[in-house]
Amino acid sequence: TTANFVVKGCCDVGTGDLNNATLSTTQTLSGSFHINGTLNISGSGTVVTMSSADVQLNKEAKINVGAGAKLIITGGSYLRTCGSDMWTGIELLASSAEVQLLSKSKIEDAIVAIDAPHNGKVVIDDATLNANYIGLKITGTGVANSSYIGSSAIFSCKNSSNVNANCLKSPH
Repeated sequence: TTANFVVKGCCDVGTGDLNNATLSTTQTLSGSFHINGTLNISGSGTVVTMSSADVQLNKEAKINVGAGAKLIITGGSYLRTCGSDMWTGIELLASSAEVQLLSKSKIEDAIVAIDAPHNGKVVIDDATLNANYIGLKITGTGVANSSYIGSSAIFSCKNSSNVNANCLKSPH
């Protein structure tokens, strides 16, 4: 017997939502959609581009980028929580995994916005990491990974609706 489950978090249900999904072909995602559960980007040479995307993630949501895969967030894309709790963040699962945050794009409300525990490649240029508990975490051993943080990268903690409020969501 096989049981299939679709995880739905606090995010509204919509067309094009990614719920515990795996993307293993090169593709571009745009428009508004939700991520509930885990989005896995896998396969050597797979490039997933979020361009002009408005992405809301539930509190358990996580994006994993596997060995040899690349996630490009560009064109003013905006990734944030859909509720009052922080989402998990983006994790590079191997040293050959890569994430790029470019062109006025923004990641908000993550526990660790970009986590590269295996010395994966991170490129941030002309983009913002705002209201994340940890904006960027790169660890590991071995050769340099060619990561690049441009001079126009912004790390901030601003609450746009109330400048005097704590900008971090629950549990921080």
